[in-house]
Amino acid sequence: PRSEIFEGNNLLIYSTKGDGTCGLHALVGEQINGVYQHPNGRQLRADFCEYIRSKSTSPEGLPPAISALLDNYFLEFERAPSSFKREVRDIRTPVYALYVKASKVDQEELKERFRAGVLPQYLKMLADPGEYLTQPEVAVAAEWRNLTVRLFQPGWGRDRQELQTAFLNRKEGQPVVDIYYNGINHYERALLVE
Repeated sequence: PRSEIFEGNNLLIYSTKGDGTCGLHALVGEQINGVYQHPNGRQLRADFCEYIRSKSTSPEGLPPAISALLDNYFLEFERAPSSFKREVRDIRTPVYALYVKASKVDQEELKERFRAGVLPQYLKMLADPGEYLTQPEVAVAAEWRNLTVRLFQPGWGRDRQELQTAFLNRKEGQPVVDIYYNGINHYERALLVE
């Protein structure tokens, strides 16, 4: 592994398969020939999509991080991944015209209509192994696997050389998995040696 220094401790960063499913490989993969990966990344990804779909029809509904992500795409569709932008725009356009004129209560109902309409296309996009996962999606995957993710990534702006960290999700009693995100498009398994 390569090493970075974080608050005086070594952060070991392990090579992780970079196939769009790197967030899941980093989360639950194992070392195979020196590279962290899940032995069946495509099936793992399909199972993750099924988990989100099943949550959408359960009493508790979509995981809050996924709802917030879809709401973000509704409010600013240009932030949607390019492979998914057209679907977001097509579903958003008639609903958004009503949204800007609606009361707060009606706005929430319109966002819910958008989420329900775009969910099948979102899951199709998410199932594509070439589409990397966002941080909210990695957090939901960690919840699905009963894990807590501590994410490390380079800072922003002037602090680019300084590593920053945050827990993407946190539940007492869950094992903590360290993941390094390069700030652009790749997750890798990590280990903070304190």
